[in-house]
Amino acid sequence: MKKVHHGFRNFWQGVKAHKKLTIFLVLVVLIGGWQMVKAAKTGSSAPQYTIAPAKVGNIIQTVTGTGQVTAANQLDVTSSASGAVTSIRVKIGDHVTKGQLLATIDDTNARNSLLSAQIQYQQLVEPPKAGDVANSANTVQKAYSDAMSAVRGSFTDLQTVIPGLNSLLYDKNGYLGTANSVYLTTTGASYRTTAGVSFDAAKNAYQSMLATYAALPTNPATSTQRQLISDTHDMLTKVASALKDTQTAITYVIANETQYQVDGATTAKNNVASWLNLVTSDVSSTGNAGNTIASAENSFTELLAGPDNLDIQSSQLSLQNAQNTYNNYFIRAPFDGIVGRIPVNLYTQAGGSTVIATVVGDQKIANISLDEVDAAKVKAGQPVTITFDAITGFTATGTVGQVDLVGTVSSGVVSYNVRILIDTKDERIRPGMSLNVTIT
Repeated sequence: MKKVHHGFRNFWQGVKAHKKLTIFLVLVVLIGGWQMVKAAKTGSSAPQYTIAPAKVGNIIQTVTGTGQVTAANQLDVTSSASGAVTSIRVKIGDHVTKGQLLATIDDTNARNSLLSAQIQYQQLVEPPKAGDVANSANTVQKAYSDAMSAVRGSFTDLQTVIPGLNSLLYDKNGYLGTANSVYLTTTGASYRTTAGVSFDAAKNAYQSMLATYAALPTNPATSTQRQLISDTHDMLTKVASALKDTQTAITYVIANETQYQVDGATTAKNNVASWLNLVTSDVSSTGNAGNTIASAENSFTELLAGPDNLDIQSSQLSLQNAQNTYNNYFIRAPFDGIVGRIPVNLYTQAGGSTVIATVVGDQKIANISLDEVDAAKVKAGQPVTITFDAITGFTATGTVGQVDLVGTVSSGVVSYNVRILIDTKDERIRPGMSLNVTIT
């Protein structure tokens, strides 16, 4: 009995020495006993299992973002032409299609210029008319006839000029003839010699051409006529040169050798001046005749051949420029859309930059910003579901149009701009509205 009492006392002293541990052990025992009692009352239940057929599926990832509606295209349509606004064909709010007429500018001058360019082009490319060909051929024939008349007139004049000049220089009693020239000073004799040499060359050319002219057939070929006209012109030029040299000699003698053949000086001077006028006129006539023939033949050849390709291209370019200028007087919609404003009135004076109307494109878009993690999950063509804060219960669809390849960094965060194309057409969707997008 003492032993039992002694043991209990030792146990109690141990409890008092370890109060915290004792309390913890007591709590453990109580909680465990309560759980055992509860389990005994309720009994143990078996695990439950659900059986279903296996199938393959996709885990759908979505990316969300917010932004605002904007128009893909919005443009102030300006006038490239100047003039009064003559008509306005639309009103604010009208839906227009690309190319639809919005307004017109007074096109009077541009229309006249276009008509002129069209006429010039048609005249250039149309085949020659029979009457035009006949007239051109007659012009060539007349040019040859006039040229041969000029040649005949020249030889008629030379029948007076050549013998007269020969007499003046070489006859015994000629003003500068052999017998009289011995009384000239050295300088005077030098001028007379120069005139004589020049005349000798001209006289030889004249005699040669006279023989050719006399042997000419009744209806010479055009090539023969052209050669005769050219050679006659060259010969007349030599005669004119001889007359000028002779005139120079006479002028010197009259001025410096006052005792030389005083009585014949005036006659010689006047004769040479008269002959020089005749020959100078003949030189001009034969030269012009040759040019007229060349011009008439070129025109006839070009008429038969038709216009040159470069001429046609130049005329086409002029016509196209006139057409483009005319088109500028008709103001048209640049794309499908809605007329947002019309800041001009009828008869307003439009200039080169006057805004005629503002057109907002049908295609609505939204630009949203995604962080680099979400942006990596998005690519062009993915479908998009769109809701609007201002349109309750309405859902639109769209498509990812593009994802920027270059991001922007702000406060250490990289973000990428994503363009959403709003496919649903609804007049309630307006630029500026806030929207929420879900990209799947």
